[in-house]
Amino acid sequence: MDYLKRVEIEGVIIGRDDSMGALVVYAKEGMRGGTVNATLRDSGGVRANTLAEYKANIVGRKVNDDFVFAAVFPRLPTGFYRATGRYKDDEVTVFGGEVAEVDWR
Repeated sequence: MDYLKRVEIEGVIIGRDDSMGALVVYAKEGMRGGTVNATLRDSGGVRANTLAEYKANIVGRKVNDDFVFAAVFPRLPTGFYRATGRYKDDEVTVFGGEVAEVDWR
């Protein structure tokens, strides 16, 4: 049975369970306003489903006395993803009940 977990990361509420995870892509300030795409892939790196593409904007949040810039995907199905932006891309695995992170800073 999936158990829904509610977590707050840098002011964003993320709901997770055993079949869903989250992804946070940290970015440089100059990337603010850009879009990050997260595309589900199969284990061989091939796009798994044309409907399994998610988008999030890179926004800035004040944390303590500094700003952090990130795109947040609060609920993604578990699996292998390619995160792509205008100048960067990375592969990342999203596990159920976990928060995956990519650092483009």
